[in-house]
Amino acid sequence: MKIRWSKKVAVLAKVCFLFSLLWLFYLLIVRSSSSSHPDKDGQQDILVRDLPSVEEVEEDSESLLRPVYEKQPPDSNAPGEYGRATRLTLSPEEKKEEEASIERYAINIFISDKISLHRHIQDNRMHEYVCHTLPHTDGHITHPISALETT
Repeated sequence: MKIRWSKKVAVLAKVCFLFSLLWLFYLLIVRSSSSSHPDKDGQQDILVRDLPSVEEVEEDSESLLRPVYEKQPPDSNAPGEYGRATRLTLSPEEKKEEEASIERYAINIFISDKISLHRHIQDNRMHEYVCHTLPHTDGHITHPISALETT
């Protein structure tokens, strides 16, 4: 099958045009960066990065030692607090959406959205296995795709 030269040239021209647009956008983004290092001629050098000083890095490391979220005191009336079951009163439309989400994702999304991620959970371990010398840590492992894997 023969392809005419005019079609090849048209495709090549489109590719070159798109590549030049991409290059121009790249240059605009690099030029608009906040680096302020003048060159020998007094012009700004776009290839030099503005790295933070040692003092700024030390201040950042101190802020990383603080907890991101201070856990609130437990609220016994909050949904899901201490691992208790939660019931919601939903309108008929919300009830239909709830049943559809349970059928599709195998999880109750309405109740899941109401339960705090920072809730307190009761420690049901036997007294012999509770070790109080370990540091207190909080961690949540979430799988955002897991709801879609059940379909």
